[in-house]
Amino acid sequence: MKRSKPAAVPPTPGPETTVIDGPLDASGLIDYETALNERLRGTSTPDTNALVLLLRVFGPKPEGNDLHPDVYKWLGTAAPPDEGPYFVRSATYFGNQLEADNPQAIQDRESALRDGPWTANEESKFADWIVTNEKPLAVATEAVKRPDYFHPLVSRAPDGTRGNLIGALLPLVQKCREIASILSLRVTLRCGEKKYDAAWQDVMTMHRLGRLMGQGGTLIELLVAYAIDSIARNSALRLLEAVRPTAQQALAWGCKTRFVNFFGVGYPAAGIFIFAG
Repeated sequence: MKRSKPAAVPPTPGPETTVIDGPLDASGLIDYETALNERLRGTSTPDTNALVLLLRVFGPKPEGNDLHPDVYKWLGTAAPPDEGPYFVRSATYFGNQLEADNPQAIQDRESALRDGPWTANEESKFADWIVTNEKPLAVATEAVKRPDYFHPLVSRAPDGTRGNLIGALLPLVQKCREIASILSLRVTLRCGEKKYDAAWQDVMTMHRLGRLMGQGGTLIELLVAYAIDSIARNSALRLLEAVRPTAQQALAWGCKTRFVNFFGVGYPAAGIFIFAG
C-alpha cells in the first residue's frame, strides 16, 4: 500500500528559522517589504526626511508615471499636485533645439561649460534653463539641510498583490543625479559672474545630497551617492581654480586646509581639501 506524503507545513517564523520574524501578512508569511521599510525609516519623520521635500522638486511623476500610493504612506505625506514649478530636464527644455545633424550638440556643450567660468551673455540658452529651474533648485537646497534620507522600497502592485523586493523602483534616485548635474553647471556660471560664495553653496548642496543618499538601503543609491559626491568635488576644483582663495576665504567657506597641493594644484597659503560641512 502506497503511503501518502504528509501535507507540507510552513515553518513558523522565529529565531530558529529566520533573522526577521515579522510582521506577517494575511497568509502567515513574513512581510519583508514592511519589515525592511520599518528598519530603513528608523526615527525619520516627514519633517526630517529630505525625500519629502525632494518630491516637491520633481512632482508626482518623476519618471513619467505616478508613484505608488504606498510611497506616500511610508513617507507620511500627501502626493504633490500634478502641476507645479517642478524640475525641467535639459532634454525637455531644449526639445527640438537639438541639432538634427548632431543630437549630442547640446549635451556636449553642457559638459564643456562645466570645465570653466562662463556667463549668460556667452550661453543665454543654458542660463535661461538654469533660471527656469530656480524654484525647484531652491527646494532641493532646503531638502539637503534635513538630517535624514528614507526612500521607501515598494514592490507591490497597486491592487496590493505581493511583489519581489528586487523589483522595487527608485524613481527619485537618478533624478537626484540630474540635480547635481545642473548645480555643477550653475557653479561655473556663478564663477563667471564672480558670485563665488553662491557657487560654494551649490558645491555644499551637492555634497550634502550625496551624503544623504548614502544613507539609503540599496546599492544603486550608494553608487549614485558616490557619483554625486564626485560631481561636487570636480565642481569645487573648478571654483577654486576660478577664485584661487586665500586661506582666510577657504576657512570662511568651511574648508579644511593643509600645506600640500590638492590633486597637484597649488593655491595661495595652503592646498585645500574639501568635504561637506
